[in-house]
Order: sequence, then structure tokens, then C-alpha cells
Amino acid sequence: MGDLILNPGNESFLDLSYVIDSTALIRSIKVRASDIDLTAVTKELIETVKTVAHPRAVFLPMKVKSLTGSSFILGDAIFHSRVLGKVLEEDAVVFPYIITIGKELDAFISPQNDMLGKFRLDAVKSAVLFAAGRSFENELKKKYPEQRLTHINPGEIDDWPLPEQKLLFNLFVGISEKLGVQLTDGCMIKPVKSRSGIYFANDDGFETCRLCTQYRCTGRRAAFDAPTLARLTA
Repeated sequence: MGDLILNPGNESFLDLSYVIDSTALIRSIKVRASDIDLTAVTKELIETVKTVAHPRAVFLPMKVKSLTGSSFILGDAIFHSRVLGKVLEEDAVVFPYIITIGKELDAFISPQNDMLGKFRLDAVKSAVLFAAGRSFENELKKKYPEQRLTHINPGEIDDWPLPEQKLLFNLFVGISEKLGVQLTDGCMIKPVKSRSGIYFANDDGFETCRLCTQYRCTGRRAAFDAPTLARLTA
């Protein structure tokens, strides 16, 4: 990944821009495009959210150490995953990260605060996180254009379970607070519309979606691949 200086304080904070596809969002929450009133309300909510939301991310370049077929070390933390044990490389630089929609949008209450209004706002918040995630990925790729980057999140597949998120957050002690996020005892992030994970270089076209059996996932980036799942989890 080039000549990176890896030391405490090497983290980078990013304020993220984002663009929401209102047509796709309206379709996802089953508001009929022909229903002018509901469509207008949703678009108005999107515009209001733009004045509130300040999504941010933090990432930390780190080197992979003590890589085995089922575990690896980042900093002082030992992570366990057969998949990552196979797709990562010893001494490779990876990028643990946390991204969030921010406290401002998390605390925002829609003027339409009935059940449908809450559902619509939740969908908009999810869309902000998704779009901000794309923005973060693009910024990371601009910084390191020489590598083909991909990512994985704790809990995204059974092989890297959600409790590993505690170890990931331990890499950001004192940093996550600055970002405005915290991890609960149940390994959930607050604000809820936040996520953490690791970006890493992979020239083989690795995508966690190929290992995931949630066929109806709207964020799917690749088709499920049973042989690849079997090979990486053996």
C-alpha cells in the first residue's frame, strides 16, 4: 500500500458527502410513484435530512500480524476468521473503520411522526448510511488508488461473528468517542445507523456477498457462491 507510517495517532477522520436516489428510496419503501402526496412528502423529508445529517467516518491503517488459516492480529487484538485468515496477507496494510450517520440525524424526529412517518424516516437514515458508505469507499480508493480494495463487517457472515466488533472497537479507544459512536454490551453500535469493518486489498475479486445466503438483500454486490464459501471456511 505504499510507504505508510503506522503509529498511534495515524487515524484519519472524514466528513462524508452523500447523494440519495429518491426514486430508488421511494420504490424500496413501497410508496407508489403515482401517489403524488406520499412521493412529495418523502422527497421533502430527504431535503430536510440534508440540513441535519453529518455522516462521518474514521479509519486506521494497520499491519496484519501473526496470520494463520483461522486468525490474525491487528495491534494487540487477535481476530478469528477462517475467511480472513485465507484472504489477508502477512504484513499487508488493512484499514479498520467506523462510519456513522452522526448524532444529529440519529436524534432527528420527522414532522410526520406516525407509524408510516417513522418507517419513512428510518428508510431515509438507512439510505444516508448506505450513500455515506459509498462516499467513504470512494475517498479511501482515491487515497490508495494502486490497490483493489474490498471490505467485510463483523456479523456480515457467520465466519466473522458480531462479537468480534468489540475487538475492532478496541482499536479505536478514545477515537470512537470523537466520532460520536459507542458500542453496547450486545455489540451494537449507537447511533444504530452506523457500521464498522475492515477494508483490505484483494486482487481476486473477493466479495463477502458471495458467502452470504441472504438472497433478498437489497445491498447485494455479487451472487452467492457455494464453492467459494466451502473453500474459504474449510
